Amino acid sequence: MNDSSTIPEIHGLAGLLLAAGQSTRLGEPKQFVMYHDLTLVEHAVNQALPYCGAGLVVVTGAHQERVVSAVQELPVDLVFNPDWAEGMGSSIRAGVNKIDEKCRAIMLLLCDQPLISREDYSSLVNTWVSKPECIAVAEYAGTRGAPAIFPSIFREALMQLSGEEGAKRIIDSAPRISAVTMPSAVFDVDTPDDLGHLS
Repeated sequence: MNDSSTIPEIHGLAGLLLAAGQSTRLGEPKQFVMYHDLTLVEHAVNQALPYCGAGLVVVTGAHQERVVSAVQELPVDLVFNPDWAEGMGSSIRAGVNKIDEKCRAIMLLLCDQPLISREDYSSLVNTWVSKPECIAVAEYAGTRGAPAIFPSIFREALMQLSGEEGAKRIIDSAPRISAVTMPSAVFDVDTPDDLGHLS
């Protein structure tokens, strides 16, 4: 296998970045927390974009204008989720609806996992490429979750998510998955204490 850090963008792989939440527990919008001189939403786009040959969709919601302002110079598609307050499921639906139905797979991303590296994304993408019929999912702290790559056959299931329900139900019920050990995905920016661990 080639050096995973040099993998080119994958034709047919679309990215879906969720940036619609209100960040109630953090007390400030996590999308705009600074990390290495970038906002978290900018950082997430920059880390994942090289692998998304079918484009990257950013879903906005609670802080729409600020998110748009943060990423407007980046080559992404923006979609506003008017139902963002319903929870993550509605944002996934809004984003998937924006993605071309001809794409081969959708990589679901969160903007509050800043420690995930390009190498981590490369490993995830390489794993999906090797078994394109399976969901490729990060595995950490005894669970499996984002980032995750969903082949196109799961598009309808993603479109049926609702409320606070994320895509974990789809992952847990999938007949076959490809798990990628990703310790960096454990950390997310969720509370004020988490801010102290960013450097």
